[in-house]
Amino acid sequence: MKQSVLVAMSGGVDSSVAASLLIGQGLRVEGVTLKLTSGPCCDSASAQAVCESLNIPHRILDARPEF
Repeated sequence: MKQSVLVAMSGGVDSSVAASLLIGQGLRVEGVTLKLTSGPCCDSASAQAVCESLNIPHRILDARPEF
């Protein structure tokens, strides 16, 4: 069984490249974007698009209560 890893996906280059490199290493990768504020927090649409292009699952987790 492959090892699994979560990648914090912001929709930017760094997280996108990290996810791609981990896939290349044979890991099972999932992307996660944290919603931390009530307003727009990040580019979740870009993060979702990157995950789709890498063919990996993407989740948005609402972490506002903790923050």
